[in-house]
Amino acid sequence: MLLCATWMTVAGWFAALDIGSPIFIQAGLVLFGASLGDIVAVLHYERRAFVVHMLYVDGIVFGICEDRGDAINEANSWKWYRLQGSPWRIKLKRKRPHVRTVDVLARLDEIDKAFNRERARGGARTRR
Repeated sequence: MLLCATWMTVAGWFAALDIGSPIFIQAGLVLFGASLGDIVAVLHYERRAFVVHMLYVDGIVFGICEDRGDAINEANSWKWYRLQGSPWRIKLKRKRPHVRTVDVLARLDEIDKAFNRERARGGARTRR
């Protein structure tokens, strides 16, 4: 998309020089701006989706989030994110409860099974 917008801007520049009207370069610049805006919006959403997923998994592993089994899904991860106050980044030095290693491994296995089930149903946003 960005390549197409760049090409249209360059082609519009030469057309504007030949014709004497700036309309072609304006159309290219509008497309270029729209392409950059779309790229920024997608990157912003992907960053938020990453933070949502990490906070949700972290909450389940440390027993802060009560979701277990079939309740572990993407929709509930966004609900958990909103309950946490919709942070922009993950605080690395936040307090975490002490949890036994056996419990952590069991919860991680449960998370893996839940997200694989959702991916198999076609409901997961991410694909491998």
